[in-house]
Amino acid sequence: MKAVLEFDLDNPDDVQAHKRCVHSTDMAGAIFQLKYNLSKKVAHFVENNINDEDPDAKYQVMEYILGEINEELADIDIDQLIY
Repeated sequence: MKAVLEFDLDNPDDVQAHKRCVHSTDMAGAIFQLKYNLSKKVAHFVENNINDEDPDAKYQVMEYILGEINEELADIDIDQLIY
């Protein structure tokens, strides 16, 4: 079986669809990492860096999580794929 995707790169909507197809593997990899590995990284970070008595602990965890998400998505130009 064979599938052929065809895009009219003079059509802005097709240009957008083409970019999304070209970057789909990167996006799938990033989503996989976030789904299956982020919780392990967060647990390790909390275990080794967070003091339960620290009132700012939840913010440190939030910053860590957002940092990990941003790092995972750094190679994907999301704005290019959405707008």
